[in-house]
Amino acid sequence: MDTSDNYQVLIVDDEPLFRLALRTLITESGLPFTIAGEAPDGEEALAYKQQHPEVDLLIVDMKMPKMSGVELMREWREFEGSSDRGPVMLALSSYRDYEFVREAFLLGAIDYIVKVDMDESHVIPVLRKAMSELEKRKQVFPRKTAAMSEGTDVILKRMLTDLPEEESSYLKMLSERGVVLPETQRIAAVILPDSADFGASDAGVDLIPTVTEQALQAKGIHAEMLLYPQSEVVLLFHAFKTNSYMFLRNQLNELFTVIQRRLNRYANLSVTVGVSEAGNVFWRRLVEEARRNTRSRFFSGGGRLYFSDTLNWPEYTDAQPATDESVFAEQTQEMLTALTDSNPEVWIASFDTWTGMIPPGDEQYIRKSFADVVWKLGSLLVVNGCVWEQLPDPYQKPFVLLDHCITLKQLWSRLKELMGAVHAAVHESKASAASSFKGVLQQAKSYIEQHYGDGITLTLVSEWVGVSEGHLSKLFVKEAGYKFIDYLTGIRIEKAKELMHTGLKLYEISEQVGYPNPEHFSRVFKKEVGLSPAQYRERLDAQK
Repeated sequence: MDTSDNYQVLIVDDEPLFRLALRTLITESGLPFTIAGEAPDGEEALAYKQQHPEVDLLIVDMKMPKMSGVELMREWREFEGSSDRGPVMLALSSYRDYEFVREAFLLGAIDYIVKVDMDESHVIPVLRKAMSELEKRKQVFPRKTAAMSEGTDVILKRMLTDLPEEESSYLKMLSERGVVLPETQRIAAVILPDSADFGASDAGVDLIPTVTEQALQAKGIHAEMLLYPQSEVVLLFHAFKTNSYMFLRNQLNELFTVIQRRLNRYANLSVTVGVSEAGNVFWRRLVEEARRNTRSRFFSGGGRLYFSDTLNWPEYTDAQPATDESVFAEQTQEMLTALTDSNPEVWIASFDTWTGMIPPGDEQYIRKSFADVVWKLGSLLVVNGCVWEQLPDPYQKPFVLLDHCITLKQLWSRLKELMGAVHAAVHESKASAASSFKGVLQQAKSYIEQHYGDGITLTLVSEWVGVSEGHLSKLFVKEAGYKFIDYLTGIRIEKAKELMHTGLKLYEISEQVGYPNPEHFSRVFKKEVGLSPAQYRERLDAQK
């Protein structure tokens, strides 16, 4: 049989028996795959790549000597430059390798194979999924060379900063490089990460271009992508095969919803998207319009999609008018004065009244007003013999803390935390402050134990106890010796074990302990206990 058109597969695993099993399954599957090679570790896989660059499917074990699967995938991805130029990737893992698998997804893997389930019924569907992805890639326009792509990016960025009247000359240069942007129905979009939490990991931010590329390919939508500082991604869309504006809206809404969900699911990252109107105006103005739309998140919230013609909808506006400037300033001073009272309930009550007001002015004016409050807090510290450096992290750098806030709601929340830290520094000793932080941890644990069955998150619990996510996360590690998610998972799994003694069905138990997806519950349970929920119940029944 002619296999010259088959997809080339490289298997990377340090265990020969698993390589043999996988080779046999792939060879006998009847699918258009050919085993191009095998490697026992990541270093040999990279050496193989130098000699045989045409690899279509890369199957990688997550735990290997010399170089792990995650390291190999990262090296391979950096070498290729983008996910659509490299091979489709599948992860091999044991049931306890969840963190490795999660990182593999962040690096572009489309699925994973659990070694203990390496039989035809589990492996073939994953191979079919990989084949489907490879078939989709065949439909994408021919890719530009790296040199041409680099030159294209420079031209596009110059076009978006130069005078609009110079646009035609740039479009001609782009056309000579095979990039033909539409003259009518032009649309631009901007994607911004909502990485607002001080000290939060930005690991997922680098995945925005990769996830965006994958979503564009899956939807068959073509666009020029530009990367800017602060991880801003700009998209200039090629011509759509329709003149219907509502159809375009629906297509873009589906595209960006997929991107937002994937980033949230695999990278725990929220992004805001601004989309321009479809028009026949200069590209620079469309990008500026899309950027303006993203700024709507300050008042309306991040993680949303903002079209120009929806910004006046009720869900994006606040019916309550802004507070008079003099009234707002008076309440601000009253709240600051309340900080001098040793009873924290006094300033908290005043603060709650203050936050019930809508600050006057635009985002820039509001940020300046909050900065003025911080200066006055600094004066209060100095008067009482304290300095910012005495406060716990991240409150030692208050302006940086507020700069990381991307919405008004976050500004209120972080300022309340900051004022609480200032009040504690002014009125309490270090010992009592340390005791209060332990009290915060106990409050958090108590809340988790009472609400483990709800969709609680680190964000929700930190807001409940009145500290930042980063601070609560550090408290768990430093004071309790384990991560927040480990404590939550442990509580849920122990409750699930208790419910195994009842007549509840497994999916009912899953829902009651906070896992709406029974399949996800089963994976987590097996990771923690070593048995699936069904196996665990069978063992209980056998012991009766």
